[in-house]
Amino acid sequence: MDLTLTYDALTQAFESLKVYFLIYCLCVVLIFLLGKSLDRERFVYPVIFLVLTLYNPILVSPIAETIGLLPRIRRIYWLLPVTLLIVYLIVRVVSEAGSAVFKVAVILAALLIAGSWNNYFENRKTPENIYKISDESILVSEKLHELSPQDGDIMVVFSDDRLQEIRMYDASVRNILRRKDLLNWQPDVEDEEYVREVYASGKTNRIITLFVKYGCVPEDITILSDALEKKDPDYLICDKDSMKMMTLEDMGARKVSETDSFAIYEI
Repeated sequence: MDLTLTYDALTQAFESLKVYFLIYCLCVVLIFLLGKSLDRERFVYPVIFLVLTLYNPILVSPIAETIGLLPRIRRIYWLLPVTLLIVYLIVRVVSEAGSAVFKVAVILAALLIAGSWNNYFENRKTPENIYKISDESILVSEKLHELSPQDGDIMVVFSDDRLQEIRMYDASVRNILRRKDLLNWQPDVEDEEYVREVYASGKTNRIITLFVKYGCVPEDITILSDALEKKDPDYLICDKDSMKMMTLEDMGARKVSETDSFAIYEI
């Protein structure tokens, strides 16, 4: 994750709270410059530690990408005690201020900010695509609903990790494969003996994963078709112009829709 992506993640995390975040940054600076030692230990030094570790893109990006959390990396910024620090500083200023007029002014300013922000939320239209899902994934979701107009979950198999983000946008589209098989399991597909052992094990999730993610097709095609039959997905979405399409058609699957990059097969 480069600095641009880090900035994008930060702006997405506080997309609707930019004013609060700016006030929080100002509070951190004020405590660093004017605060007591205990306040710095509570609110400034932890932020510095986070910037060097959890918020360091050089350290976090490879880990997040490996475990499949890169699209949701913005959530780590929610750990910042934004509201806590703002309220704490207001209370400290009011309690330690000598002038009653100044105390009243601070309280009124805080109420004015809170009131205007509440009014902002009441009149704000929530975006439909809050997770910044790609247009291609949204299109796949829409086509699935066109094919399955009935209520209820749509059970699918994705052949591309990029489509995992659909779940964040549309909870009714469910991948039948487990995340640990798709993201954590690293089979040695060059080892033919190992692949044959997977087929012989009868583990349906891994048999399907070998096909959709690595393009492995068993010599006995019924092993794959039986695995799909046991999991019983409604659709399988695979890359267009791939050998997987030929395999699916050999098994009798029917292509029912497509996008620029993906073909949707009814199983």
